[in-house]
Parts: sequence; structure tokens; C-alpha cells
Amino acid sequence: MLQYGKPKLDRLKTSAMLMACAMSLMGCGASLPQSPTESATLPGRPSISTPIPPVSYSISASEDIARWRAQLKATPLMSKP
Repeated sequence: MLQYGKPKLDRLKTSAMLMACAMSLMGCGASLPQSPTESATLPGRPSISTPIPPVSYSISASEDIARWRAQLKATPLMSKP
């Protein structure tokens, strides 16, 4: 038995779904925030009276990493190769 109205109904459903999708996409694109027009300002220079640390950052960081590595290797899970 042939159904004459079914292809037209399917086409109507498909076009309605496509229109709903297109409308939702258009709504999402309209609500984008505007980008700032001014660039960020750089922080001020440090004062001359700011003390210089006795040990450089690189040296203190490498010492910390070596200490952490030794602590990890001392744990039972990490001591096996």
C-alpha cells in the first residue's frame, strides 16, 4: 500500500529541524562578548630598594627538585626500577 503524503511530511519535518538548528546557531553567534580595545598595561618597575635574594631562583628550584626526587625515591612504590 502506498502512502502519498509521507514523503511530503518527511520533507516538512526535515526542513523544520534544519530551520531550528540554523536559528539556534544564529542566536549563539549574536551573544559573543566584545574584545577589549585597550591593551593591558605593564606592571611598574621594581623599586631600587627591593633586596636581591641571596640565592638565585634557578639554584633554589634545582635544590627543591633534587630534594623532592630523593623523597619520592625513598617511598616503597618508587624505589623499585
